[in-house]
Amino acid sequence: DLGKLDEEIQRSRDTLRSLEKQHEELKRCREETQSLLSPVRRLPMEVLEQVFGLACFSDSTCLSPSTYDYALDITINTAGAWTLDLSQVCSVWRQIIRSRPSLW
Repeated sequence: DLGKLDEEIQRSRDTLRSLEKQHEELKRCREETQSLLSPVRRLPMEVLEQVFGLACFSDSTCLSPSTYDYALDITINTAGAWTLDLSQVCSVWRQIIRSRPSLW
């Protein structure tokens, strides 16, 4: 009887591992789907280029809270640093940055 219980425990553990693997795969698929449905993906590249240009080449007053209620109070990096930061967000943003020399 003890051997049968050990076998059943092992089968249960195997089933649990399989279910956990399926769970992780479903989570990954859900995250990818949510990413694909993100509103920023629907913006034309030209709009993103303009936004990136503002972020990369603005002076510090452009993004201060006194200018825009919704803006962050941050210190502006050099254009190169902003360009590098933006290019690391995702492959689409990297493609925009690389294809627009005006952003370098």
